[in-house]
Amino acid sequence: MNSFNLYDSQMKICLLQQYTGKIFNSEGRIDFKGEINLHELETCINLIVSKHDALRTNYFATKETLFPLQVVQDVVQIKPILHNYDGLMSEELKIIEMDKCLNDAAKLPVDYQNDTLLKANIFQFSTTHSILSITIPSLSMDSYSLLKIFEELVNLLEVHNL
Repeated sequence: MNSFNLYDSQMKICLLQQYTGKIFNSEGRIDFKGEINLHELETCINLIVSKHDALRTNYFATKETLFPLQVVQDVVQIKPILHNYDGLMSEELKIIEMDKCLNDAAKLPVDYQNDTLLKANIFQFSTTHSILSITIPSLSMDSYSLLKIFEELVNLLEVHNL
């Protein structure tokens, strides 16, 4: 297993999380108008995950080091969770429910060693309106880098006509 030390910025986040007891995440969303092919969307997400080490990294604590070590997994498959709100409530309530769902998920403990750290959720409000939310611990990726991942995903989706 090839392992790597944390970067200085990651060490600061690690210390901040230990001090506050909070998990810090980077999150972004894409608002889809029109029908989407969920299988193609999942394929595009996994293609990007396969290209970027930070999206396949886990963290292992050792007795020999103060900070965890990062280990890049060879293969990680992301299976987005589909939340179908179609016809259940008004658009405003759907957004409130989506935010509550994501906030609740952000409070759950993270198993940095064994979990897939990138979380993808698709909130389907109707057959022609969905929101993709991608969340990853800030230890793995900052918001600016996640924005660049989203730009890459949007370009890939355009190539696939999604």
